Amino acid sequence: MWEEDAWLVAAAQVKRRAPNTTVVVWLDSLRIYTSNTTLNPDLKGPCTTGHFRPAPFLETHPSYLLHNASGAPALDPWSHCHIYDFTKAAARDYWTAMCLNLTASGVIDGCGADASWQGAEQWGVSAAAAREWDAGHKQMMRQTTAALGDGVLLGKDPWEVGDYVNGALHEGCDATNATVVALRNLSAAAASSGRRLIYQCHGTCALDEVAAFLVGAGAYHYYGCGGWRGVGAHGNFSEHWVEGVFGRSLGAPLADAAYDGASGVWSRAFRSGTAVRFDARTGKGTIRWGEESVVEA
Repeated sequence: MWEEDAWLVAAAQVKRRAPNTTVVVWLDSLRIYTSNTTLNPDLKGPCTTGHFRPAPFLETHPSYLLHNASGAPALDPWSHCHIYDFTKAAARDYWTAMCLNLTASGVIDGCGADASWQGAEQWGVSAAAAREWDAGHKQMMRQTTAALGDGVLLGKDPWEVGDYVNGALHEGCDATNATVVALRNLSAAAASSGRRLIYQCHGTCALDEVAAFLVGAGAYHYYGCGGWRGVGAHGNFSEHWVEGVFGRSLGAPLADAAYDGASGVWSRAFRSGTAVRFDARTGKGTIRWGEESVVEA
């Protein structure tokens, strides 16, 4: 079955079980995935990882494809997928409509825009064409975000959020001061714009990362971890679960985190009695859950 049809089935199941869940389906913001070598004879294995309905149309309508300086369809170096030509309004509108057609189902609330940060300089196009494509890529995401209204368009990096996307699934959540600062900046941007800005800090399940996240996190910020493929041989979520952390009661923060410049330590308390400390110099964190024993890495 087409990938899009599978998403609709799964999203409907999620909504029946938990109607308030926000469901976001994961598209690519530039690559055209297909396993059909008639449509794309140059594809590599990574281009075959989805079975998407748009590919037969796009691959048989060359005006939607970016072409390199020699006039051939440009190829993504990693996957050898073909690329949307976002210098053209028709291609931008097609991507936006593709997302809106999914959200029109009533069970999908938004789309992911994978590779939202990538530019065109690697595809054998001129410098001028690369600049035009980069601008068109961002324009496509801005118009999609606007068209979604209260829906979600997820990019990949914190600096994108509030510009051309209204959320991000960031592949990384380092136990560093940069994570704390990025989270606090996102909260400030959301407050100043009066918008919901979503951010998932996706890490390795390390407790130091969790401490850095809790110190900086604001509304609509989430911590996730684990790999992208599968949930274990027996269908469990153990690799996505931080034992001793997930499932606990946290409560709202009593205030923003306080920073001690002399020690380099951030600290924050929550309504449940939980207290978190994160040393921005060493990257080590401590979480004390109410009256329970300390949890530390």
